Amino acid sequence: MIIETKRLLLIPLNIKQLELYLNNRDMFIKNIGYYINDRKMSKHIVKAYKQKIEFMKLYDNLDLIITCWQVVLKKYKIITSEITINGTPSDNEIELSYKTDEEYQNKGYMTEALNAYMYWIFYQNKYKIKSVFAMVSKNNLPSKKVLKKIGFNVKFSKYEVDLFEFRNPKK
Repeated sequence: MIIETKRLLLIPLNIKQLELYLNNRDMFIKNIGYYINDRKMSKHIVKAYKQKIEFMKLYDNLDLIITCWQVVLKKYKIITSEITINGTPSDNEIELSYKTDEEYQNKGYMTEALNAYMYWIFYQNKYKIKSVFAMVSKNNLPSKKVLKKIGFNVKFSKYEVDLFEFRNPKK
């Protein structure tokens, strides 16, 4: 399954691709068919992806929800960003994370990608998601702008973080 927009493709990674993403970038690029910049992954991110792989092995019926989606700029066949869900759905709620490579920021790619992804989240029939949350640092103004633009609202603000929520428009 691939989600397509005017400029982008959103491609969900399977377990093999996630493992290649972590361990062998050249084989990952060859497997997925799109170029990826030399992203540096922190120990925290590596640990989170390993956990994601284990979740996917346990909950194969949730594979499209829990996997990492690569956002590809169609024109150049390059991965610009990624979208992922933290953990597994709980009470039909999920927490969204996303990151755009610096050179592709402020071009509207993430707004376009998240619009399409949110539509898929709520209008596909396999999962019954009622709310999507995203935690954003108070000083991350571009990310807050993206979330507001696609319909997220601030649920609460505490310390250095704002919690945004997008409720299922079908409910």
